[in-house]
Amino acid sequence: MTIFGDKKSVKVYVLYLMNAIGYPLDYPTVNDMIMQNEFVAYLDFAECFAEMLDDGLILCTKQEGKELYSVSDRGRTVAQELSGDLLPSVLDDSLANAWRMIDFNKRGIKCRAEIRRDEDGRSIVHCVMTERQRELFSVSMAAETEEMAARMKDTFGRRPDVVYRGMLALLTGEAKFLFD
Repeated sequence: MTIFGDKKSVKVYVLYLMNAIGYPLDYPTVNDMIMQNEFVAYLDFAECFAEMLDDGLILCTKQEGKELYSVSDRGRTVAQELSGDLLPSVLDDSLANAWRMIDFNKRGIKCRAEIRRDEDGRSIVHCVMTERQRELFSVSMAAETEEMAARMKDTFGRRPDVVYRGMLALLTGEAKFLFD
């Protein structure tokens, strides 16, 4: 199930993002870029990606023994002509997230989260973000329930960039709506 409701929209979404990135990507990067926003189900993406390859909308080339995928001229035309059918906010947010994910990968940013028990038996969620083994971000927070701790750990694991941006916005006062 997708927010788009049809395969055509999924294909346009994928083509739009890949075209906007502008250079060939390996399949895991394309997959992560699409999956991170949770707008497209994995099976829908995999099926549409295979169809776009078969239809010549996406091209596969080998570089240094690695398969890389890029948008063909025909795929670029489809993305440009049909992306107006999708919500601009979805496209803008997805592209910003894609660039951030690619940046994290290039910079060697690693993230981890774990749940610990304190001496009172409370669940403490500890999240750390490092860049080439230098700590960028570290936070520990007590969770009210084990379920909340599991959700916190999962959220940081799936979207560390969003958690980092949120904490940065809070600590710099940029999230003023929360202070009112």
